[in-house]
Amino acid sequence: MKSCKDPSHQEKSHVVQMMESAGRRLTAMGSSILSLDRYFLTLSAVGTLKDTNESQENVANGRSLILVTKTRCCVAFEPPPQQSPHKRGRKRLKGATVKLYDLFEKQEAKFYSKRHK
Repeated sequence: MKSCKDPSHQEKSHVVQMMESAGRRLTAMGSSILSLDRYFLTLSAVGTLKDTNESQENVANGRSLILVTKTRCCVAFEPPPQQSPHKRGRKRLKGATVKLYDLFEKQEAKFYSKRHK
């Protein structure tokens, strides 16, 4: 529960709690696949998933949690270009647009397919 009296205390979102719960079940079920609506694709949820998969216990036993979802958009951005020190104004936050579907086709050699057992 969020508290107005103590702003430093914040409860984890239900999405993060769900990811942590699934991570705890890995010991009983082994590697698992989560199929979720795109509503659940948040930065905090992906961070929790990454932490779960990188924990020493799961790495040592070869267990992982795989997230299958649909993205909210199909566009990513390259890092912004370096700004000249003599240029005025704020720095760019995003670089050139990269359409993700095109990325997999144009740079196919950088990716590999993997089947889950």
